[in-house]
Amino acid sequence: MAPLRTPQAARVRLSAVLQQALGAHDQWLFDLQGWQDRAQAARRARTSFNAPKPRVPPPLLIQASTGLGKSYQIAQIAAQRQTPLLFLTATRDLRDAFVAAVGQAGGQAQAYSGRAHAPGQPHHCQRIEDGRSLAAKRRIQQPLLCRRCKHGLREQRDFYRAVGSDRQLARIQSVIESAGFHEEI
Repeated sequence: MAPLRTPQAARVRLSAVLQQALGAHDQWLFDLQGWQDRAQAARRARTSFNAPKPRVPPPLLIQASTGLGKSYQIAQIAAQRQTPLLFLTATRDLRDAFVAAVGQAGGQAQAYSGRAHAPGQPHHCQRIEDGRSLAAKRRIQQPLLCRRCKHGLREQRDFYRAVGSDRQLARIQSVIESAGFHEEI
């Protein structure tokens, strides 16, 4: 697409692109629900069901100049739709500004920082200081720390149990047992 000459024209195009992407996503959700209903009916009737699963629409990536209103428009959409929305930012300042914008628009947003120190919160790392020392050495924490930590293994087990992934749950159970944590977890 050719660049637009005025900020107002760019804002109008941005709004149209966002609405088009949301429409495609809503249509996909509708098609997916219908596919799931038909598949479940076929399972109950013990018949075969070979219809292809609806394709997920591609992600929407926006590259636009500063001050165009990307965050503002997305915050408005997040507040109106009340559906989960993942918004990644390069800095904590942008993250905090976005959370505030969603709140001002009447919605709810939650900021998350990986391995944040928040005792009592789900997925709180019990060995945060060990993780920070590994990070200072520019080492990846998950394979070195979480896979050998009874707290990390418990979180993984509980997650796979909740989502119903039997294969992954069995794998984590075998790791827990081989590490000798089955009594402690």
